[in-house]
Formats: sequence, C-alpha cells, structure tokens
Amino acid sequence: MLKDIKKLIEKTPPTRDRYVDFLRAFSIFTVVIGHWLSAIVEYDPEKDIFRLFNAVGVTPFGWAFTWIFQVMPVFFFVGGFSNMAAFESHIKKGKSVSEFLHKRFIRLFRPTFLFLIIWFCGYLIFKIGIWTHIPLSKNILILKKLWIYTLQPLWFLGIYILIVLMSPFFIKIHKKYRFEFIIFLITLIAFTDLLRFGVKIPGIGWANFFLIWIFAHQLGFFYKDGSLVNAPKRVHFFLTFAGLGGLLILTNIGIYPKSMVGTGFDEISNMSPPTVCIVFLTLWQVGLIMLLRNALTKWLKKEIPWMLTILFNFRIMSIYLWSQVSFFITFSILYPFGFGKENFTVKWWYERSLWILLPSFFLIFFVLTLGKFERKAAHSS
Repeated sequence: MLKDIKKLIEKTPPTRDRYVDFLRAFSIFTVVIGHWLSAIVEYDPEKDIFRLFNAVGVTPFGWAFTWIFQVMPVFFFVGGFSNMAAFESHIKKGKSVSEFLHKRFIRLFRPTFLFLIIWFCGYLIFKIGIWTHIPLSKNILILKKLWIYTLQPLWFLGIYILIVLMSPFFIKIHKKYRFEFIIFLITLIAFTDLLRFGVKIPGIGWANFFLIWIFAHQLGFFYKDGSLVNAPKRVHFFLTFAGLGGLLILTNIGIYPKSMVGTGFDEISNMSPPTVCIVFLTLWQVGLIMLLRNALTKWLKKEIPWMLTILFNFRIMSIYLWSQVSFFITFSILYPFGFGKENFTVKWWYERSLWILLPSFFLIFFVLTLGKFERKAAHSS
C-alpha cells in the first residue's frame, strides 16, 4: 500500500487541486472522529435495548462545535467538484454518459456491497445464536443489540450515490441556469420546511433529505468551473457571514435547535430530516473554505500534509463504511468492564482517549484487509 501511495505522490500533476482532496479527507475524518467522541450509549433494561445519544446535546455550547464540524455539506460540495471534473474528462475522451455512470457507480458500490455482505453474515450469526456457544458471549450479546446501528453510514452514502447517478443532469442544469437553479432549490427547501412546521404535513420534511444535498453538491460545480475561485474576496466573506447570520436567526426563533447534528435530546433534528438551517450551514462553510483556500493549498504542497491526505483518500470509502463497526466492537469489549456507563463524569471524559485508540485499531485492521476491494473498484473505473 505504501508503494502505491508513493507512486500517487510522485504522479501528482502540478494542476491538481490538492485542496479538494484535503477537504474530502477532512470531512470523512471529522465524521468518524466526531461519532466516536460524542456517542453516548445507554442501556434500557425495561425494553432490553441500547439507545444512542450525542454528547453535544448536554455539553454547554456543544452546538457551536457542530457549526464547524458538521461537515456533511463539505462532503457533498467536494462531491460536486469531483463529479463534474470526472464527467467533463470522460466526455472529452469521447466516452458515453452511460459509461461514466457505470464507472462511478461501481467505484462506490463495490466496497459498499462487500460491507453489506459481511454485515448480513454477522446478522445471521446473531440471529442463529452461534454466539452463545463461544467465549465472551456476553460481549457479543451487546454487539448483537447494537449491530443495526452499524448501518448508519449507508444513509448518506445512499443519497450520495443517487445524486452521483443524476450528476450529468445536474451539470446540464448548472450550465444552463446556474444561480437561478440555486435560488429555486433554496426556495423549495424553505417551502418544504414551511409545510412541515407551519402546515404540519406528515413526512414532507424528508423531501429536504434530497433537496439540501443536491444544493450542496450543486455549489461544488461553481468551484469546478472557476466561479468561486475567481470571485472577489467580498463574495467569500458574504457567503460566510450570510450563512452565519442565517443560522443565528433561525436557531433563535423557537423552531430549530442550535445543534447541526441530531442529539436525541432535542424535539427535532436539523439533520434527520435536514432543515433549511443546513442551507445556511453550507453557505457559511463554503465561504470559509474559499477564504482558507490559498493558505491551505500552499501548505498542502509540503510532503507530509500531502502524503497524509493521499493516505486517507486512498481507502476513504472503507474508512467511512467500517468506522461504526469498529466503534461497536470496541463498545462490546469495554462496556462489560464498566467503561462508557458513567456519562459526563470526570471518568467519562478521561475515557475519551480509549474511544479513539481502540476503534482506530479495529478500523486499521478492516481497511488493510478489506480496503483492497475498494482499490480494485477504483482501478476498474
């Protein structure tokens, strides 16, 4: 693997936008570490189930961190850039749209399919009850009750795959309508929230699960075509402060919670389904991304930052898919010994290092053993 990474470093063309690779790696890294650090898992003896909460919901000013580290908008923004770049390159080579879609789909689906096969085998083992006849059965029983939560990464991956498959259409829309389509999306998202909270139409909010991520993905096209890069600094400042201003207003009118992640403690979540707050979160983060671009691009020309960026991107899908499995294996080991039970005591905070180190060990194992499947998918595309 190190030889492959070294080759990628040596073959990096001067024209490559290293910042995009960094943003992709940063967004997934933040999601993984954020989940590990903030997860509160509580056992309900009456129903014999475990419940998941987010520490942000009971941490003073914890919501403020989510305005920076809820980076799913960054992931979709970078996805827009990458999909447009890949599509234009594909078309220039004289290849068909169907070939483009097939290769993009295979690249995403193959590691996901492997994950699903192994997950289903694990589910069958738990269902049949083989775990009762092997050592540490108590620990495995805990993992059984939490196994369903390891599917969590598939929620966003599913919507991303769908948007990727529709990306040629969205690219065409971008080239024809540009800002008009952005305004249309924001209007539609706000109207959906109005129907959800004002008229109280059941289930209508889930439309924004699609619309908001299209919006973030669409903004990535403005990065790829140079509109954001060549825009004056005042445009970047405007996006930043318009996004922050919108968040400050919306989260103080009594409808939307301040946290940009679901905590389990608020009546609603800004992420499930997404609300119009995520539009302003996206604007503020995109503005900040553009303000930091020159400085971080210069930093990424150094060997170590660029090597770490390539290392993380090398098997990024595997890292994302197996992060929750790694966490719940860790939980099944530590929980019977009393770890993770005393929430928000000094001991709970002191334990946080364990919830980074041990899942990292398991995640590295999964990436090294199963990540090869992801690289085959990448090479085939």
